[in-house]
Amino acid sequence: MTSPVLPAAKNALLRVIVTASGRHGHQVSFALGELDPGFGNHDAIIALSINDRLLARGPALVVPGDQAPVRDLPLVNRIRIGVASPPVTPPPAPGALVISGGPHQVVLTAAELAALPAQTRTVTFTAGTGTQTHTETGPALAEVLRAAHIKVGLNTWVAAVGSDGYIATVTPAEAWPGGRPLLISLTEDGTALAAPRLVTDGDIKGGRYVSGVYDLVTGQGAPAS
Repeated sequence: MTSPVLPAAKNALLRVIVTASGRHGHQVSFALGELDPGFGNHDAIIALSINDRLLARGPALVVPGDQAPVRDLPLVNRIRIGVASPPVTPPPAPGALVISGGPHQVVLTAAELAALPAQTRTVTFTAGTGTQTHTETGPALAEVLRAAHIKVGLNTWVAAVGSDGYIATVTPAEAWPGGRPLLISLTEDGTALAAPRLVTDGDIKGGRYVSGVYDLVTGQGAPAS
């Protein structure tokens, strides 16, 4: 395992994807921002023993805060780390969202995003030296990916790219089984947003709240760095 080279960008660590591999090709990917104690603070542990008994086969991956143990791996034989740094792809119209998965690219218009099942969440996070609280309304990230016909699994990551080039990554698994809602907000505090906003409900700091999102870039496993 080698350390990735981070770009000279704000909160560059939030671009990092960590992929653990196990037997039979099983892989699980995490956004480093989910694991970082200053942001998502959601532990993933490389366990060497369980109940004081040494694991004879080798280290295991355990995610103790998950609602179900589907991201656990009984044996970890490789960890890869990569950095997601996709370019900004402006949508063809204001409020639209470009969603890419390899060669597959879909544009959801503002009207199509607004037609998706929406939820409302009041979120609180720290920003700078203060705390912000906002009421956000929009579809779940999973709904947006489904509408774009992007297949997701435990190895899928998503990079939200802002109009200013700011990037932060999440994984759909943070919502389930992680229990941390991920929202593409279209309305904040009762006012329609000019462009969607990624909302990571439960994060301590607001670094993964990406405003002015132009595109969502998806991938499988840690990108090559």
